[in-house]
Amino acid sequence: MNISTLSLQDQLHRSIEQRNRALASAQIQLSTGKKYIRRSENPAETSEAARIRAAQRVNQQWTRNVGRGMDWSRVTEGRLDEGIDIIQRTNELAVQSGDATMTAADRQRIATEVDAMLESMVAIANTTHQGSYLFGGIHSDSPPIQVTRDPSGQITSLTPAAVAWRERQAQVGDNEQLRYGATAGGPQGVFVDSASGIDVIQSMLDLRDQLLSGQAATPTDLTNMSASLDQLTSRLVESGVDMNRLEGLETQQTKRDLSFEERLSDVDDVDLAKALTNLSQLEISLQATLQVASRLNQISLIDFI
Repeated sequence: MNISTLSLQDQLHRSIEQRNRALASAQIQLSTGKKYIRRSENPAETSEAARIRAAQRVNQQWTRNVGRGMDWSRVTEGRLDEGIDIIQRTNELAVQSGDATMTAADRQRIATEVDAMLESMVAIANTTHQGSYLFGGIHSDSPPIQVTRDPSGQITSLTPAAVAWRERQAQVGDNEQLRYGATAGGPQGVFVDSASGIDVIQSMLDLRDQLLSGQAATPTDLTNMSASLDQLTSRLVESGVDMNRLEGLETQQTKRDLSFEERLSDVDDVDLAKALTNLSQLEISLQATLQVASRLNQISLIDFI
């Protein structure tokens, strides 16, 4: 066996090892769908992929925040719709009580239905959603409307929680926070609006007590019912505006996430067609190298004999 044959065998062995490594790498690329296994293979592109993933995770968190806001606003709209139905019926009863043919007993019977409407409105004001009070704003761990009852269980007084009313909010961009939902009280309160002086639930309580006394609803009662209806309708419209804004943000963030996916695919994902072609070429090359090595081993053995 001469020196040149040994040198050629050594080169062939190194070539076989290199092709085996390349073949293994190509197989991993196909199985993972990724261009690179380690950052060291291409620091620039793998670092860019890491930056894109980090930005995508932040955007996805913002999208989840928007989703929670939409869910909250959707439930808020539903409860406000129910509240409007209650006020409309209460207003009908108030107008009905003014019928001159009605007796005191008739009005007391109407008061019973108004009392049921009052209970329903209090239940709406103190609605819980996902373990938090829907109309509590950022103070979502206690009932927004405190209720006092007599020994028979009938409501005698109502008091909004003594808190600084603020709507819920969520981060939806680098420097953007979104307020959503509605509060029971405060300057823009649904049930007790400190800015306008409208008190939806107290007005219902006053009407009930007036009817329980056997008297017809007063002009003030009728005015309060009309103002309460306007109040809830206005808050429903505001909730709809919030929902439209949230839906717009969700659309923007979905588009942004798709853009991240496209950029990440360009930087990080393997081209399947090229990878399959490369794998086939590597397999052919390895087979050819192995055949050459086999023939060389046979020649070397003959030379030795």
